[in-house]
Amino acid sequence: MSWFQSLFDARRKITAWRHDYNEQRPHSSLKYLPPEEFAAKTSYAKVENACRVSHFHTVTADAG
Repeated sequence: MSWFQSLFDARRKITAWRHDYNEQRPHSSLKYLPPEEFAAKTSYAKVENACRVSHFHTVTADAG
């Protein structure tokens, strides 16, 4: 028996699997978070850390 009834059925099932795998399923390499949630937390953390960075410039004396 085949896994799919038609080409349309195959595309529908593969799309659903790809969505689940790439967006919903927790990944161990992402601290067991789904990719979308990890990306949201990571981008928020980057913005939060960027706000804490000091942007003071140091003045150096010329040797000449």
